[in-house]
Amino acid sequence: MQVCIQKFGGSSLATSEGRMAAVRHVEQAVEAQQQVVVVVSAMGRHGDPYATDTLLDLLTSAAMTPMTAPVNSAAFARDRDLLMSCGELVSATVFASLLRESGHPARVFGGGQAGVTTDGHFGDARILRVHPEALQNALTQGEIPVVAGFQGMTSEGEITTLGRGGSDTTAVALGVALQAQTVDIFTDVPGVMTADPQMVPQALCLPRISYAQCHALAQEGAKVLHPRAVALAMAHGLSVRVRSNFSDEEGTLVARSVSLEARTPTNPTFTGVAQRDRLIHVEFGNPQGTLSEVLFALSREKIGLEGVAMHEQRVTCTLSESDWARALQVMQAEGCTLYGEVPCARVTVVGEGIQHHPHVQAGLLSTLGEAQIPVLQLGDIRDGVWCLVEQRHLQAALGILHQTFVVHTQKTSKSQVPFVRRVLSTKDPVPVPAAR
Repeated sequence: MQVCIQKFGGSSLATSEGRMAAVRHVEQAVEAQQQVVVVVSAMGRHGDPYATDTLLDLLTSAAMTPMTAPVNSAAFARDRDLLMSCGELVSATVFASLLRESGHPARVFGGGQAGVTTDGHFGDARILRVHPEALQNALTQGEIPVVAGFQGMTSEGEITTLGRGGSDTTAVALGVALQAQTVDIFTDVPGVMTADPQMVPQALCLPRISYAQCHALAQEGAKVLHPRAVALAMAHGLSVRVRSNFSDEEGTLVARSVSLEARTPTNPTFTGVAQRDRLIHVEFGNPQGTLSEVLFALSREKIGLEGVAMHEQRVTCTLSESDWARALQVMQAEGCTLYGEVPCARVTVVGEGIQHHPHVQAGLLSTLGEAQIPVLQLGDIRDGVWCLVEQRHLQAALGILHQTFVVHTQKTSKSQVPFVRRVLSTKDPVPVPAAR
């Protein structure tokens, strides 16, 4: 019998209706003569009783009292992972109980019990290997393993968590170890969308997407799949299907690219747009020492900087809003002058090989310029072109770029180049952001 991995996210398991819908998906796979391994996330989202963020709030509040260890201590990191792993264990226990009530033998496994071995990086551990013998034994005995996602165990027996979206990675890692036919990721949207439907109501569900483009969307903020899960699936050629828990639609197949046409130098194709918000675009300079000393100081505080540009004694860069307070303290300690800060978001247009087409960047600038949306910075990644806009312009920028690049080119897929050239008509000069 073929093995099928089914992963259910927190939004799928948040209500009794959602949990019973998930049970029905398991039953359909069993009826199709498949051996099913279930991976679950914690139930619900922030504010729900057993959601990971709700549990984390408890520990964060406790850690702020004078009697506890510093928040950044090794002891706190270890204890935090112990607490954060509880949400998935609760979810797995509840779901296994529902399966048994429906007549299906089931057994709960924590990440370590399922054979997921990780390094010791608490809060963001990497999976080193999976020993699937316990899961294979359960399958042989006719049981459905229900595995707590998002967690593993070090070789020393310490419980670790895998970081945001870690349950996706758990599902794919188990799929690789068990040589599964496919991994089904059930969520609250129809599949991989061309944009965040909460921001762009016109977003479309993609029937198929390549690993590389799905990875680009995930890296740039699309929340359907975690980038590590996509990378792991790509490395092993394991097909992943993203589906809605609340329907029987097939959703989106994530697999190898089936078309080489998009790689030709004259035919760029556009897949979707993604965003990362709550960023700060900052300009600072004139420290007491050197700019390199300031950058080293920020690095020591594990503050990540993007888009770093230096001119004489000034630096412009982008960082997460959550890091801004600590970054400001470092800058002040180094005697820097702060010239400006702007809440911003990064919007990325994703398409196969579009970073090799200079007219795509120019078209993006022109499109946003016509909409009176200033671009603070522009760049590219593999299979993507991104821009930085002010936070207040995020939703408008997403809608315009989605309509212009994704919807329009999908309607006119055989005439994409004329479309891009039309965007770049010489009658409409491309606006270039003024130097700050």
